[in-house]
Amino acid sequence: MTDHTSLADREARARITSDLDTSLLVEAAAGTGKTTSMVARMTALLRTGRTRIEHLAAMTFTVKAAGHLREKFEQSLRAAVRESGDREESAYLSAALDDIDRPFIGTIHAFCATLLRER
Repeated sequence: MTDHTSLADREARARITSDLDTSLLVEAAAGTGKTTSMVARMTALLRTGRTRIEHLAAMTFTVKAAGHLREKFEQSLRAAVRESGDREESAYLSAALDDIDRPFIGTIHAFCATLLRER
C-alpha cells in the first residue's frame, strides 16, 4: 500500500476521512486510492455513531468495482471492531457490521434505477 503521507494530495486525502460534516466528490484516476478513501470515510462515519449504516450510499461505475467496494467495506468494519479500544465505538461498529447489507453499495446506474422504481 502506498504511504499517503508522502503524496502531494495528502491534505485532500486526510480531509476525506476527517471532514465528516461535508459532502465530498472524489474524482481521481484508476488505481489512486478512491476505494480505500471511500471505505475509510464510511467506516469513520459509522465509528462516531452519528450515522447509521442504512443512511450510507456508495456508488461506482462498474459492477466489479462495486463488489470490490462492498468487500473492502466489510473488511474495514471487521478490522475496526477488532481494533477499537472504546466500548461505545465498538458497539456502533458491531451494529453496523450486523446490518452490512443495508447500505446501498453499487453502480450509479443501479442507484438511479432504484430511485426511479421507488418514485
